Amino acid sequence: MTAVILVVLLIMVAFAIDGGVVALVRTELQRASDSAALAGATKIGYDRSEVIAEADRFAAQNKKVGGDRAELRSHEVQVGIWDRDTRKFTPGERGNAVKVTTRSTGQGTFFARVMGANSFDGQATAIAMAIPRDIVFVVDQSGSMNDDSEPAWAPQAIGSAG
Repeated sequence: MTAVILVVLLIMVAFAIDGGVVALVRTELQRASDSAALAGATKIGYDRSEVIAEADRFAAQNKKVGGDRAELRSHEVQVGIWDRDTRKFTPGERGNAVKVTTRSTGQGTFFARVMGANSFDGQATAIAMAIPRDIVFVVDQSGSMNDDSEPAWAPQAIGSAG
């Protein structure tokens, strides 16, 4: 009886470890996708090759389990329009958003190999939107800010220090 329980317990531990690896790889891929999409969105308005290069540079800095980088193919970096109301991304030549998909193929398993699952594939997608900034300059034309800018307490404080 103890042997049966021990075997069942070991199988459960094996599933937990491999399940944890799958979850970790998916999280790392999502982190790489988020980073690449945000970096690519900073280059919206430039040439598409610059968007891809910036996204790839940031995706390369995010390693997955085993120390390998997340796979990012140039055709999986798309520029397009993100509609906030419908939550839909439409690829195009110009746009306000970048969509990035990172992949992991052939990620090895630890204990699932016993049951024939030697590896698994994962992917994650992220969309980052560049929001134009409004800049406002306030210029006082009335002359009310034309006075010397000395604090009112300065003469008293200096005189009483001696």
